[in-house]
Amino acid sequence: MWDKLTIRQFQDISKAQKDTTDDTELAIRLVSILNDITETEVESWTLQRFNAECKNLAFLSVQDIPGASVSEFMHNGKRYHINYHIEKNTYGQYLEVMSFAKNDTDIIYNLDKIMATIVSPMEKKWFGW
Repeated sequence: MWDKLTIRQFQDISKAQKDTTDDTELAIRLVSILNDITETEVESWTLQRFNAECKNLAFLSVQDIPGASVSEFMHNGKRYHINYHIEKNTYGQYLEVMSFAKNDTDIIYNLDKIMATIVSPMEKKWFGW
């Protein structure tokens, strides 16, 4: 399920887990985030449907997010490159990333801005990308 999350959902889930102390309220918030609906809509569900959806939340309890870093990805038919190597970035990009990543909380909440700084679109060439 981690591979299906958007950056916004990841940020919203992290905020919900940090800010919500009641387990039932947290479950409602997480289900609403994952299904892209309001909490009011979740509360109108039957208990059976809600419990079924809550079973899909188990992956969120894993400490380490599985997966590997990728250097390229496709989005809306366009290919993008992620530049993880700080020495290949400009000084301006370095300053932007450092201003967005002052601590662990900032990294999560500014992940969209960090990605916008280090990701660049690729152009299709005659012999490939």
